[in-house]
Amino acid sequence: MPDNMRRSMKKLPSVEIGKARTIFSGYLGGNQDAILDANALAPQGTAPQYVVQDEFLHFDMQVEPNDEGRVYDSASGLMIGDLTYPGTEREKQRFEVRTFYDTNQWRAWASSMDFNLGRRFHGSIIAMQAAVPSLMVAVDDRMREMLGFTGLPAVDITEIDKAENRAEFVADHLAKLNTSELVDRYSDRERAFRTTLREIGIMN
Repeated sequence: MPDNMRRSMKKLPSVEIGKARTIFSGYLGGNQDAILDANALAPQGTAPQYVVQDEFLHFDMQVEPNDEGRVYDSASGLMIGDLTYPGTEREKQRFEVRTFYDTNQWRAWASSMDFNLGRRFHGSIIAMQAAVPSLMVAVDDRMREMLGFTGLPAVDITEIDKAENRAEFVADHLAKLNTSELVDRYSDRERAFRTTLREIGIMN
């Protein structure tokens, strides 16, 4: 969805940090970075939105059935069971945690949101494919390498984590982005990718 990817980048400077309905992702259960992000950026009095990737498999996120014996609402992707993970006592507002088993449902839900701050690469790509302006946090060398090659909008974990005011840091970063350069670099990479696919016979 390259057109939506470009749209997402063009919208970055207009994001109103602190007011924008924001998607968060990270490693809940493994660390509490996403909690700090949500405490700083989520609109006051709202439930911040978090999308699961592999937390139930690899990190200390657990869910038990609610009073009706249910853990999940398949229509909305919302986890409705009794959810536990380390750090909940630090949340200003509890996350609404969602799990999607279909990427089209994930994109459709994401398209209703205003911004994505992602500490996970692939979840952020889903948001961008839904034309949601996104800023990724490069958390390790693998992510730094992918972001360095693609030129997608990003900050390093060391920068955001040392910021005295996380919301102001993100807002200032977005305001300074050269979105034309971002779009041009992405478009060059996307054209090169399609050319390679044609050369090896995967697409016409």
